[in-house]
Amino acid sequence: MVNEVPFLGIAYACFLIAIIAYAIHLAKGDREIGRAGTWTSLLGAVILAGGLLARMVGTRHWLPVGVYELSLSLTLVIVSLYLLLEHLIRTSDESHQTARGAGAFVMPLALLVHTYALLILPPTARLAEPLAPALRSPWLGLYILGVLIAYGFFAIACGAGLLYLYTRVALARGGAGILPPLGVVDALNDRAVAYGFPWLTVGLAAVSWWAWRAWGSYWHWSSAEIWTLIPWLIYAASLHLRKSSRWSAPMSALFSTLGFVVVLLTFLGGYVLTGKPDVISSLLVY
Repeated sequence: MVNEVPFLGIAYACFLIAIIAYAIHLAKGDREIGRAGTWTSLLGAVILAGGLLARMVGTRHWLPVGVYELSLSLTLVIVSLYLLLEHLIRTSDESHQTARGAGAFVMPLALLVHTYALLILPPTARLAEPLAPALRSPWLGLYILGVLIAYGFFAIACGAGLLYLYTRVALARGGAGILPPLGVVDALNDRAVAYGFPWLTVGLAAVSWWAWRAWGSYWHWSSAEIWTLIPWLIYAASLHLRKSSRWSAPMSALFSTLGFVVVLLTFLGGYVLTGKPDVISSLLVY
């Protein structure tokens, strides 16, 4: 069995370097440094994917179900979706500053989740366990996929929200640096939430159907169901208020930031607060 930890350590270093590069790019406007941040993030994502692949080959299952595997998968999803959106923005008429400026805020969120998996979780959480028969369901896989992708987009929305608030304060103080247009940052925030919300809805629908097939009931008020529903309600309210013109751009940025704080608390808070990863979790942990 190949040990995935060396892969994770190298990926961690890559993400840390990328954060520094993106921060320098945002402060100084150095495009070469920003490009280095992009390529370093991509390298870290590829190495992390290799580590996850080694883990899955060793455990002989392809579905991340433990809190350790889920945290690593969420890190990979956040980085991958961010790089995809960065590429799409750079190839459109929107500004380069927005694409890479957001990386200074998105990548620390990915590193935070990666730190949780690599350094905070106890060694027992990393033990490979065989997949229980009840978990060998495509509906459970769709649930996990939907929630991970949704949380990845919400992390990008949080990063865009933080970038919006930073840019707004910097402009008010006459700060220097290559600051992206506020309208473009706000559009990125809105787009990320709009992309993530349907995936979260799909995840909730899939886990309800899986629960019905497994136990004969669509809803059991389990911790996973409740703590997945709470972010869904938060982002549903955000989208509704935004579309009804009752929500200003600064409020949307603040709401996206606070919304992802709730996501982190539900996803990571179980072990931090209680020492038991499955007590408070918005993903099923076995």
